[in-house]
Amino acid sequence: MKITFLVDECLSPDIAAYAEGVYHFQATHVLYRKLAGKEDRDLMPYIIRNDYAFVTCNGKDFLDLYAQEEIHPGLIIILPGDLKANEQVEWFDVVLNRITREKDIINKVITIDRDKKIKIFDWFKDNAGTPPPPGL
Repeated sequence: MKITFLVDECLSPDIAAYAEGVYHFQATHVLYRKLAGKEDRDLMPYIIRNDYAFVTCNGKDFLDLYAQEEIHPGLIIILPGDLKANEQVEWFDVVLNRITREKDIINKVITIDRDKKIKIFDWFKDNAGTPPPPGL
């Protein structure tokens, strides 16, 4: 399965380096793409055009944006927004381990909570206005 990750500025660039170094996924950070400070809605065309699975801890804002897309490469939400960089990597490792067992993550939202429990939801066009997954 080929997945390319774009990591949001609310998370450490270490996440992208970890995904590449340990799991051999392609990954980058918004800082490296000169996208830091952009509004969420302004990131979406770049995310979709470049087929990035987006990794954020700011998931609630992105759910409505993703619900406007017919097809998207996936959204990963690390729910504890107050994790230190090394903890973010630890939580993302759990997600990456799970993703490697999935067929794909197209049109999926993947969440990981403080207890490292992962939930995977279908999320696609016309979900706008739908209550967010539990925990968001």
